[in-house]
Amino acid sequence: MRTWWMVVIGLGFAVFVNEVQAGTSDVYRLDAIFKGVIQAGLTNISPTAQKVQVDTDDLINLGTGRPLGTKVPANEILGLAHDCAFIELRMIVYDTDTSANLATLALIKPDLRVFSLKKDKVTQYSISDVQMLPTENPTNGITGGQLKLTATSTTDTNNCVQSLNGTMIGTLLTSFYTTNTVIFGTNFVDESTMTTNVVVVTNTFVTVVGYDVAVNKATLKSKNKKKVGQLIEP
Repeated sequence: MRTWWMVVIGLGFAVFVNEVQAGTSDVYRLDAIFKGVIQAGLTNISPTAQKVQVDTDDLINLGTGRPLGTKVPANEILGLAHDCAFIELRMIVYDTDTSANLATLALIKPDLRVFSLKKDKVTQYSISDVQMLPTENPTNGITGGQLKLTATSTTDTNNCVQSLNGTMIGTLLTSFYTTNTVIFGTNFVDESTMTTNVVVVTNTFVTVVGYDVAVNKATLKSKNKKKVGQLIEP
């Protein structure tokens, strides 16, 4: 039995840049779930950790600057974009109607790749750095983050990624508007009747809160091997 394999170490293979590469990228539909914890209480008074989950629709809304819970339009998907001229992948918000990139959420940079060829099928095992990118709306979006991805991919003979299935761990930094309501109760005595009355004043205000998510489990998986479109960039 023959085993075809190759190890590629990122530092010796390519130089990565944070800028978006020009060219044509194939786009595949992605599903993602980030599970983790945030600091819910003051650390010096009553520290508590609250479990949170960020799913595919949440990432699309954060990427486009919309409030969490907004219904995502049918033409917007979470996409995996790959320009085969580079080994770097991108997580984007893709518009299927216009074939446009609405937001780049993350750069996926392989540190190490191992290939296996069996019956003309190329399988890639990789460990990658996932750099979450700040979105254009800092008051309602992603502000950064860094994760480690271990994944299995299928590729064609030109090393173009056709599918991906992996798990991640790391940090996801977010910021969005939250609505807070404070209720004030005031007692006063009516001297004519000697009764006590209570006046209740409700004050509602909106603030921007940053939530740093300690991601202890996350999955990233493409729907199928059929691309949903192409992204052409100048």
